[in-house]
Amino acid sequence: MPYARYRTHFEQNKNRPRPVVRTTHGVPAEAQAALLQTLQTFQLGETGEGRIAHQVRQKPLRAMDDDYLASIPLFVAEEGKHARILGDMVRACGAETLKHAWTESLFRRGRQLIGVRLKLSVLLAAEVIATVFYPLVASALDDGDFQRALSHITDDEQAHLAFHATFFHRHFGPTGRRLFCAFFFLLAWVACLTVLFDHRRTIRVLGIGFGRTARAIHQRVTETLRAVRTGDARPLWPALSNDPGEAFEQAFDLDRAVRAQGHVADFAQGTRLLAVQMQMRAGHREHRFGAR
Repeated sequence: MPYARYRTHFEQNKNRPRPVVRTTHGVPAEAQAALLQTLQTFQLGETGEGRIAHQVRQKPLRAMDDDYLASIPLFVAEEGKHARILGDMVRACGAETLKHAWTESLFRRGRQLIGVRLKLSVLLAAEVIATVFYPLVASALDDGDFQRALSHITDDEQAHLAFHATFFHRHFGPTGRRLFCAFFFLLAWVACLTVLFDHRRTIRVLGIGFGRTARAIHQRVTETLRAVRTGDARPLWPALSNDPGEAFEQAFDLDRAVRAQGHVADFAQGTRLLAVQMQMRAGHREHRFGAR
C-alpha cells in the first residue's frame, strides 16, 4: 500500500532522539540577531497543526486509507517536535518564543480555509519552503548544535513533503492533477516571495543569496509538481530510493501517468519504461527472497 511506507517511517521515527541544543556555537556573531528572528517565526509556524488530524478522521477524502489516517497524527506529532527543537534554539540565543508573527498568521489563515484539500495544499507549500530553507541556513553555519538541529528537522520535512505529494497524486485523476499543479505553482510562489521578504536579513547576513534561495525553491516546486503528476516521490525523499517495493510501485505509477497523457505511441519512451519496470521487478524479487 502507498502509505504503509510512510506509516512505518513515522512510527519508527517516534523514537528518534531529539537533538540537544545548548549553545550557539557555529553561528556567526553578526548573524545571530537576524537568525533569531527567523527561528522565532519558523517555530511559531511549526505549531498548531493538530486540527487537521481530527478533520481528516471526521471526513476522510478519496485515497485516504487506514495507513494514511494512522500517519496523519504521527506527522502532526513530528511538527510539534520541530517546534520544540526550534524553541530550544531560540532559548539558546537568550530569547523567548513569539506569540504572533505576520507570516505565521498568513499561513495559519491559509490552513483555516474551508476544505481539507486547501489546508493540505498550504501544508505542502510549507514543506516545500522548509526542505529548502532549513538546509540552506544549516549550510551557512559551522558545525554545532544549530547545524545538527536544522539537519535533523530537514530529514523529517523531506518525508513530510513526499507524504503530502503522494496524497495529491492518489487523490486526483489526470485532469485534477493538472488543475491542482497550476494552482499549487501559484501558491508555492506566494510562499516563496513571503519567505524571501520576511527573512531577507537572514539570507543577506548568512551570505545565502536571494537568487540561490529562489532557484532552490523553484527546483523543489518543480520536483513536487512532478511527484504529484507521476507519483514518483523519490526525488523529494531520498530514503524512498532504498525501498525496492516502493520503487517498483512508483514505476507503475509512472506508466499510468504516461498512458493518461496519451504518450503510449512513443515506442522509445515505452521501451525505456518497460526496462525500468523489469529492473524494479527483479530488485523487488531479490528484496523479498533475501528477506527470507
